[in-house]
This record gives sequence, structure tokens and C-alpha cells, in this order.
Amino acid sequence: MLEIEAIRRLKINLSDYDYQKDIHNRLVMAHFSTFDLEVLEEIIYNHLKIPIQKLLSRLNASKEDLLKTLSKLQEVNLLKIESDLIVVNKEMRKYYEFQLYKFDEDFKCDMEFLHGLLKKVPIHILPTWYSIPRSSNSIFESILEKFFKTPQVYQRYLLELQDSEGIFTGIISEVLNSPNYMVRAEDLCEKFALSKEKFEEYMLLLEFSFACFLSYAKEGDKWIEVVSPLFEWKEYLNRLESTKITTQIKENEIEVLRENDFAFIEDLTKVLESIQKDPIEHEERIEKVIQILGLDAKNEKYRSYAERIFIKLSLVRFIEERQNKWYFVENAAEWFLMTIENKALHYYRHPLNQMITYKGDPELCTERHFREAEKSIKRVLNEGWVIFDEFMKGVCVSVGEDSCLKLVCKGKHWNYKFPEYSEDEMDMISSAVLENLFEAGMVSVGLYNNKTAFKVTRFGKSLFEF
Repeated sequence: MLEIEAIRRLKINLSDYDYQKDIHNRLVMAHFSTFDLEVLEEIIYNHLKIPIQKLLSRLNASKEDLLKTLSKLQEVNLLKIESDLIVVNKEMRKYYEFQLYKFDEDFKCDMEFLHGLLKKVPIHILPTWYSIPRSSNSIFESILEKFFKTPQVYQRYLLELQDSEGIFTGIISEVLNSPNYMVRAEDLCEKFALSKEKFEEYMLLLEFSFACFLSYAKEGDKWIEVVSPLFEWKEYLNRLESTKITTQIKENEIEVLRENDFAFIEDLTKVLESIQKDPIEHEERIEKVIQILGLDAKNEKYRSYAERIFIKLSLVRFIEERQNKWYFVENAAEWFLMTIENKALHYYRHPLNQMITYKGDPELCTERHFREAEKSIKRVLNEGWVIFDEFMKGVCVSVGEDSCLKLVCKGKHWNYKFPEYSEDEMDMISSAVLENLFEAGMVSVGLYNNKTAFKVTRFGKSLFEF
């Protein structure tokens, strides 16, 4: 029997229940025709004893065709034929009632289906398989909490699944990398050189490992097996796909705020060097910074930038005001000895540094929230220049009490609920990226068709790609 190693997580042993019967039933269903399914539905949703003649009249089929299908269903112990009477096995009828969902055009391999799937296994086995405390009030809720609480939790879990031959993880990869997240079972058997029996065994393990699920799609007058991921995960991946950056921007189309990646740190250093040599009058500070940096004094954005340089120098106490003049603080002398990367990190982590563009609720302004907001750039590390408003459509970081991306239930349906940000939370993300990360040389900022744009620098990639 196959064994799947899942680091710290799973101890699934198919022999803990009658999995061979499951495999046998699946092999039969894999060859169902549309007529076979029609007969099955009539049997499932009828009395436990059905006259053959009555079934014939309902199906408008020949007795010969009906008996061929009944023979298949008798082989899997769903029924017995006694004279002209069909006697249905109550236990197997319940089994096939659950299997019928997989033939529905609108079938979803979702949490509700998963709940039903787990009921096939003796309940006392589940805590062992999934390392759930036996004292748990609800095994299913404990499984949801442990494996599916957030997309990050589930994705980490998927990445931990391992098998020695690489077939198990290979099937997962094939499914998740297919255009519509669905692959024909026949194609998987061919790719991994699997017999039908071995494939069905792998599928049982994949399903009980919450990775991929088997269902059926109609093709002509027969049904074929297809493999797809968990529905809620598929919906999450589709949402990510729909919010990908689509606007293509060339480097020469951007009006950058400052040319170099570490421009703010370099400008900060130039102004600090000047003040070290010659203190600046308070009333002349903006004009002086503009002069030092060679900025366009008539451009309002550069006047704001010059003021920001001065405010930040005072916040980190590199300069101080005495008698209406700004003086160099001797403790700042070590700054000049650092490399540009170390200056950027020192400034970024400085305990006195704070964002000045954020105007929202001060209670929201916590270190954890701002660090989470900064992580939002991970999705665009290699996108080049992106329009900030377009980037915001795909942001899904937790920067407030109600803005975390998590699994939620509404009625019997589950989904990964994406954050809906307040104005203050959007302001926080904007400040974190366009102020904090820009100043530390992790992103460059500019304008594209009068819209704010940014790109992650090489330095930013080196810090956020892990």
C-alpha cells in the first residue's frame, strides 16, 4: 500500500477502513455511460424494492440494456435481482447517493463535500490520521482550524506533502498548473505510468490529504474521471489571477521621483553633510535643501520632498534646532561610515523613524500592521513598474481587526474571504509602500500618466523574496 510522508502532519493509513471496496466501486464508476447513471439515479431515489418492469417504463429502455447496467450495479453489491424484482442494499444506496454528487455539472469539491468524505472513515480513526486531540468537541472544525484557517496555512500544508516517488506531489502540481485547474484522469495515468487501480489508490490518498479530488465530466455518451483541487482553494487562486497586474509599463514611460534606488538615503546624507559644515536657518531650511539637492524650486512635489528630508533628519535626531537654527548632532557621525545598504537598514529600523504621510486612526498605527502592509509588495516583486491603484486591487494582507484573509462560513458554504479595507487601512498600505519602503531604497516611486506607480528595487527583492 502507498505511503505518503507529510512532515509533522498526517498519519493516513488507508487500511484503517475498507479502501479496497472504495477502489473497486471507483473502477466501476469510471466506465459509466450516461444510461448507467440514469439507472443509478432511479435506483437511488426509489424504494428499496423495485419491479424491473416499473423501472423499464420509467427509463423507456430495452430490457437487455437495463439488465447490462443492473449487472454492473449488482457487481458492486448495490442490488440483487430476485426474479423480476430489484432489491437494493440500503447501506450501498447511501454510499452511491454520496457518489452521485460527483456527476453533477455544478459539483464542487468543497468543504461540505469534504465533511461527507470524512464520514466514510470510522470517527475514532480521524484524530490519529490528522493529529487532532481526541478531546476535540468537533473533529471537522478542528481540521478546518488546523489545515484551512487561512490560504497561507493551507498552502504551507500542501508544500509539506511529500512522497518518495514524486507521483503524489506530481499529480498536485499537474492539477494546480493546468489552465482551468482540472486534469483528465486518463492523462495523469499516462504521464505517471499508473494502472487504473494504482491511480485510484493515489486519488484516495490525495482526497484524504485534502489535496485533489476525483469527479466526473460528461464526454459524449459516457462519463470520464477528472481531478481538480479543493473548490475554495480554486476560487482563491482564481481571485489572485483576476487581480494580477495587467498594465505593461516601460521604463522610459515613468517620471521618477528620484533616479537612484537609494536616492532618499543619498539625499539625506548630502543634506546632513551640509548641515555638519554649516548650520541652516529654520526659515531657509526648505530652500536650502532644494539648493543642496539641485531640485526644481518651482515644482511643488520637490518642495514637499525637501520638507520631508528635513522632517526625517529631525525625527531620527541627526539634527537638532537651537536658537532658530538647525545643527548637526555628533551622534550621527557614525552614519557616514556605513555602506549605503547598511544606512538604508539602519534608517528603516530606526526606533524614532515614523511615517508622516499616514493621516488615519493612530490606534491602527502599530508596528505589526505596518510590517504586514509592507509585505503586500511580495506579489509584485518581479512585475517591474506597476500602477499603485491597480496593485491595491490584489492586496490581501492583514492590517486591521476585520481585514484578515481567512476561511469563513455562510450557511453551508465556505470561502476564503478577502479583506475589505477601510480608508485608513488603505492609507496605511500606501504610506508603508510609498513612504517607508521608498525611503529605505526598497521601492522606486514615480508617475505614469499622472498615476502613482512604483517598482521593487533589487535591494527590496533581496529582503522580501523569502
